[in-house]
Amino acid sequence: FRMASAIDVKQHLVFLKEPNNVIGYQLNCKALKDTWRSILVLHNPNSLPSKISLPSKANWKVVVQGASAGTRVLATLKGAKTVMIPGQSTLVLEK
Repeated sequence: FRMASAIDVKQHLVFLKEPNNVIGYQLNCKALKDTWRSILVLHNPNSLPSKISLPSKANWKVVVQGASAGTRVLATLKGAKTVMIPGQSTLVLEK
């Protein structure tokens, strides 16, 4: 996906309200004509894991977890409503 303007960012990036200092945001990629409909990025700066509610119950595909990152699916969270993010790590999910 590519966001070519500030207007694209304002329209297609939404910051989520997450607990415990976790930073989360979701990108609407379908509107950007990407093959992924939605990307969810979660950053846990804490030393302990955090349980996070996902914005929608879905089959989320994990593409970044720990030291593994890319476009290859690492795992699928089938019908997941929540996810546990290890401490001091980033998790990227797509659906």
